[in-house]
Parts: sequence; structure tokens; C-alpha cells
Amino acid sequence: MPRGTNRVRFWDQITPKVFRSANSRHISPSASPSANSRHFNPYAFAPVNTRHFIPPSTPALARSGYYRINRVLRPTRVFRMDCDVLWSPLEWKLGDSIPRNALQDYAISPPVTRLRLTAALLPWPIDVFPSQAVAYGDPYVSVLDIFKAIYNCLKTPVTLEEYNRFGGDGMYSHNYVLAKKASLAFHKRCRSFGMDTMRRVDYLLGRTHFKGLVQSIGSPTEWEIIFD
Repeated sequence: MPRGTNRVRFWDQITPKVFRSANSRHISPSASPSANSRHFNPYAFAPVNTRHFIPPSTPALARSGYYRINRVLRPTRVFRMDCDVLWSPLEWKLGDSIPRNALQDYAISPPVTRLRLTAALLPWPIDVFPSQAVAYGDPYVSVLDIFKAIYNCLKTPVTLEEYNRFGGDGMYSHNYVLAKKASLAFHKRCRSFGMDTMRRVDYLLGRTHFKGLVQSIGSPTEWEIIFD
């Protein structure tokens, strides 16, 4: 077990506390974390609910044999987005050039029914599936499905068993050092948002801004997340 584990709070070692309902505190979609949110836990949000989004009509796609990523998910996009995965995707600043209903567009074209996402420091893969039925054709993975899957995965608490498993390769091994750095990221997050349990997002070591996706070599349905 990496040293310092006894100073980290794990979900399976504490008494669960009841978080305030997301409906009990209004936060404007244009709001962003500030010094006044020191004791506000962004993970107190209820699961992201997208029923108020209206899917756009399904456009015809020319199936040309290769996959093209949605412009919102490209790391080289020219428009500004503030996508901090510490916060619900419904709180992200998408910019004036991206309407909210664009989140229901295909994540990649031609559309797919499953995607797997990975990140350089994250031990857990993220599998993404369609969250909504469509009027015509098969369900597809949308841009919002990507955002929701990333957020819901990263807010998941880390258990002591997982911490030991991913950090138990011996002192000063890569996994050991990563677990130690994740512990430091956990304490830094607690200083900003108040006491919490260790979560998967801490393995990003503070790099919590989503920058885009790049395709993995050899598979059209496996993509790597770029964080900064």
C-alpha cells in the first residue's frame, strides 16, 4: 500500500453523507467555480438529466468509409470552450458559436452505438453508449453522451481496494508514484471544495479541463481524451 493512504478518505471506509439536492441550489449555466464556492461540492449534482434537450432532425450522412469526429470534440477547435470535468456538463461554457442542441449531434460520423474512451493517467476506461432513443434509425452516441460518460466516470469514488491495486507495484514504480500524486491532488481538491472522498478525477492530477478526443490507432470506436 502506498504511504499516506491513511490520510486519504475512501468511499468504502466512511459513513455516506447526504448531499444537498441539485434542485436546492441554482447555478446559472454561465457561472463558473469561484472562491465563494469553497465548500460547495460539484459532485453533489444529481445524475445529469437531459430530457429537456430536444434532439435535432437526423441528417443524411455520406458513409465514406472513414470516421470524422464532431467539431465540438476536436482538440484543434478554433472556438472557445470552458469544459472543466469537475463540474456537470450542464454547467460548461460552450461559447456563443455552439447552440445547446448541438450536443445531441453525432459524436463521430458515421454514427456508432458504442465508444470506448481512455486517458493517459486514468486507470479506468470509459465506455459510452447512447442515452436516448431516436425517432428513425438506430440510437447513436451523441456529443452529450461523451460529456456525460466522462463526468459520471470521474465523479465515481475510489475504493481502498482500487487504490491498493493500482498503486501496489512497489515503491517508486510508475503506479506507486501515480497513486501518491493522486493523493496530493485529492487533498488540493478538498482545500478548494471542502472535505470529500477520493474520486477518480484525482488521478488526472489537477488536469481537469477537457480539450478534445484523438482516435486510437487501429480502432474507429476507441478514442483518447486530452486533458489540460
